[in-house]
Amino acid sequence: MKKYRGDGMDEEHINRELRREFSSLVRIKAPGRVIDSVYHRIREEEGKAKPGETRMLTPRRIRWQVAAAVLMTLVVSIPLTILLTRNFTETAVQKTYIVRFIYENETAETVHIMGDFNNWHREGFRMQRIEDTPYWTAELELTEGIYKYAFLIDNEVWTVDPLSMLRVKDNFGNENSLIVLFDDTEERTRL
Repeated sequence: MKKYRGDGMDEEHINRELRREFSSLVRIKAPGRVIDSVYHRIREEEGKAKPGETRMLTPRRIRWQVAAAVLMTLVVSIPLTILLTRNFTETAVQKTYIVRFIYENETAETVHIMGDFNNWHREGFRMQRIEDTPYWTAELELTEGIYKYAFLIDNEVWTVDPLSMLRVKDNFGNENSLIVLFDDTEERTRL
């Protein structure tokens, strides 16, 4: 600036000249460790209060204090909420039932049972023929609930359980059998 002050140039002209000179300078990028060191030093200086001064809250400090307050609130409130809202009565345990399915068909070579309880996959639920009879059987372990099911004969024909009077239509217009497993001694809404 000293170079231009004595030339009688107005301030606007001086600013244009300085911008022109600065734009022609080659920029040299400082090594990363130098930049990190400068930022570290700035942070240290920001955190120090000089004798007789009070620390001023900068937007950065305010954000950190708010974040810390929110974090502390969550750390305290979540466990308290879980503790206070927890039901200390007995937790209902679902009972498990062994259900035997029986299907009669003299001509079938294979019979599978499929339903909600196995996502309608037949691989694990092939029924076994009782020797020298037309009866097929399978035992499944099911928890309390309401399940839709059907039999698949020879991997082609779907059929409902002729021994079950409970039936329901599915979203595809097919009819499925229904099994309801609940303990009769408990107070429940019955179908």
